[in-house]
Amino acid sequence: VKFGNFILKNGHMSPIYCDFRDVISYPEVWLKLTDLMIEKLREIEEFHTICGVPYAALPLAALVSAKNRIPMLLKRKERKDYGTAKLIEGVIVQGQKVLIVEDVVTTGSSIIETANVLRGEGLIVEKALVVLDREQSARSNLKADGIEMFEVFKLMDLLKILCDNSVIGSIVVDSVRNYLSDNNLAPVQKAKSR
Repeated sequence: VKFGNFILKNGHMSPIYCDFRDVISYPEVWLKLTDLMIEKLREIEEFHTICGVPYAALPLAALVSAKNRIPMLLKRKERKDYGTAKLIEGVIVQGQKVLIVEDVVTTGSSIIETANVLRGEGLIVEKALVVLDREQSARSNLKADGIEMFEVFKLMDLLKILCDNSVIGSIVVDSVRNYLSDNNLAPVQKAKSR
């Protein structure tokens, strides 16, 4: 978690940036984080395979998949222009339910994009597991797309933990709270699956 002025993927400015990409450099933290994700899996009914949103969620999805012996699919950001030219790697069984895994969610657009690709392959996407919900519109956007979201942390809950442990002060928490109340982002435009 970093504080300052950051431009998010959607182009909006934010006083906070949450990035889980470096977790792979800290194996104990990586393992603990995936253990928390696995605990959350108990709340999620029936799915057959996992697919991480590229790229930050891929190491998280891979570890959750391996630890639980749940098959995994890998979505590429771009279709290969050689070999099989696949956009999805792994064994695709049409009609199977896929749980999408994401690290941080703001509007849900990356999950929806991934869901559309998977649905285009004949898979069913109804649920997503995210590490951190920034609480800015993802839940409602995903619900509108037929996806139920399960999060390990909500941003304000995470900030409370950091504040309670004197990592950040209450001024920072209040600043982010004000930002969130002023920046409940617009719905994501529904894209057609290919």
